[in-house]
Amino acid sequence: MTTPRSSSPVTGSPPAGPPRGLGPRAAVALVFTSSAAVLVVEIVALRLLAPYLGLTLETSTMVIGVALTAIAVGSWTGGRIADQIDPRRLLGPALGVSGAASSPSPPPCCAPPPSGHPRCSC
Repeated sequence: MTTPRSSSPVTGSPPAGPPRGLGPRAAVALVFTSSAAVLVVEIVALRLLAPYLGLTLETSTMVIGVALTAIAVGSWTGGRIADQIDPRRLLGPALGVSGAASSPSPPPCCAPPPSGHPRCSC
């Protein structure tokens, strides 16, 4: 009687298959960190707009709406691209592009402040 042979040349080796993605803890940390970064961008946008538009409900709604629209467009675009390319290869470049896209905000005192505004003395 013969014993069944393994298709792997080395016994005890893991089965060949697609490479594994992020572990659950790394995925949770990545989602938490990127969500916190979006919140920081929203707060900075509100602080930059407050001297010119005021800190009103309309201003806050506008900033949150722009942030949610950007998240929706990014998710839709990322989903379309992930259907064509392995998503594990896209994670790093996608986070890099999103960081670069949100970084060119003007310093708080570049534009002339509103008349009589005490905080901007640049």
